[in-house]
Amino acid sequence: KKAIIENRVLVNGKIGQTSTWVILGDQLELLPPISYKINPKFEGEKINVVYENDDLIIVEKRCGLITNGINKLTLEKCVSKYLNNNNLKTAHRLDKDTHGLVILCKNIHAQNWIGRAFENRQIRKKYTALIQGELLANVIISRVHIDGKNSSSIIRKIESIDWPIHGRATLVVVEPISGRKHQIRKHLFQIGHPVVGDVLYHKNDRYRGSGLYLSCMELQLKDPKTNECIYAKVDLPKKFDKVMKRIDFAYLNNS
Repeated sequence: KKAIIENRVLVNGKIGQTSTWVILGDQLELLPPISYKINPKFEGEKINVVYENDDLIIVEKRCGLITNGINKLTLEKCVSKYLNNNNLKTAHRLDKDTHGLVILCKNIHAQNWIGRAFENRQIRKKYTALIQGELLANVIISRVHIDGKNSSSIIRKIESIDWPIHGRATLVVVEPISGRKHQIRKHLFQIGHPVVGDVLYHKNDRYRGSGLYLSCMELQLKDPKTNECIYAKVDLPKKFDKVMKRIDFAYLNNS
């Protein structure tokens, strides 16, 4: 069954499924286990495990690392090698330039219940972002159609500071209610305050050199097997240090 799940069983030259019927005369072929080959240049990629149990693992993704896909180096492949688990699948994605927490599933059971939890909006995520300009409102609920679908985010202002290029910048915490592609970046751009360093949605007059100021800092979900409330939190990346020096960060310890 494990080989079928890994798409390593061929029936008459085609990938077999658990529902595939086999009759006398069919030709079966078992392919060798998948082995991810990571470029030796990246074999020293560090994996910061924030939480782990039998079904899932939550890790910190650095800026610049792709979450998953066909690239030679992805977070999914690095963690698969770290755990020696070829069944590992990411439950959601972060943009390449976004830092933060990512959930990876160790088995089909976890993929199913975490997938349902995302669909039912039972997984809470909080992002910290530095945005261009001074946000005047303390709380904004942004509702925008993305790719024809409803999307909403709650944006909470922390504090505004003086900032190069833009004159002023504002630190915010964003909680996405839905989960559309580039949702937070699009919502912040649409209210006139794109994320500092966002070259996709605001190419002009950008703050250069430090990348995208966006981090998924917190995750919260409930394990249906144990009823345990899983809470994961990670520190902001170092590029936020210059922001921290100007802002009272007590909220990070109490949020």
